[in-house]
Amino acid sequence: MSEPWTTTYRQARMAGATEWELRTGLWEHPYWGQVRSGGVDPDDPDVRIGDAIALMSRSDLLTGWAAARGHGVAHADGRDRFYRPVPVAVISAGRGQHRRQDGLQPTRRSVHEHEVTVIESVGAATLTRAAYDMALDAPSLCEALVAVEMCVSTVIEQGRTTLGNLAGLIDQHQKTRGIVQTRQALAMASTRSASPWESRTRYVAEVVGGLTGLEVNVPIFDHAGRLAGIADLLDRGVGLVIESDGSGHREEASHAGDNVREEGFEVLNLVVSRVGAIDHRDEAALVIRLQQARLHAMMRRAEPLWTTDKPDWWWRWPPGRRWD
Repeated sequence: MSEPWTTTYRQARMAGATEWELRTGLWEHPYWGQVRSGGVDPDDPDVRIGDAIALMSRSDLLTGWAAARGHGVAHADGRDRFYRPVPVAVISAGRGQHRRQDGLQPTRRSVHEHEVTVIESVGAATLTRAAYDMALDAPSLCEALVAVEMCVSTVIEQGRTTLGNLAGLIDQHQKTRGIVQTRQALAMASTRSASPWESRTRYVAEVVGGLTGLEVNVPIFDHAGRLAGIADLLDRGVGLVIESDGSGHREEASHAGDNVREEGFEVLNLVVSRVGAIDHRDEAALVIRLQQARLHAMMRRAEPLWTTDKPDWWWRWPPGRRWD
């Protein structure tokens, strides 16, 4: 939100743009009465936030993913699970009310004074309130869980809130559409999820597939104290590791690293099941595959050559603090 790409037609004229320039391809018109300089990607999340800010009055507040992005949440990129742009949510706290337009999602939900802050001179919801609104607006319980976990994750270097803060805020709001879903998401949320696809995979495995009790982002070592890797999901009882590969795992270097980690787990007699973003398109097939992987792990009865007990060096290793 540091670059005001979008402004009003009048302000652009006052800044020196001629009427002829404003009618050419040098300028674009995202909304009626608004202009932005050409040459920027209209799907860029910061550009879309700038478009929404240009429409806001002084009493309006940014919320949802846009506010979360302003607070430094790493995965607040304004896209859904299909990588489609998500509208920017704006709370109209005053008398005015914006009409719903492409890229803009206005709401008149009640806001308490302690849920309001300022980000770079723009009125915005606190991160706790932004996470709450994202969960309310999520199209499913799974996506509500993603919204909560990405805002409370302690294993990502980012701005974050806490599950306790969210629970306290939810208790202050009653009879709000989506609040049941939000409470359910909060009840199953972990603070250790490192990506949206990890959260989605755990939801499918536990809630849909019945593979309960999965541990999230667990460091695994051999008996000599060497780190084999961080398991995205671990079923400790049967020795099953579920690795979630989102869009970031498509690059060749990342894929090679995943393979090395998988081999390290398998050498220790762990069963590894990899789940990519494309696997989520057929949830029923994914559930069957995960259940079969668990059954395979149960039937192997191989001697476990792994442990989750952290060796002494782990506590002196700075990167290890991320996973404590």
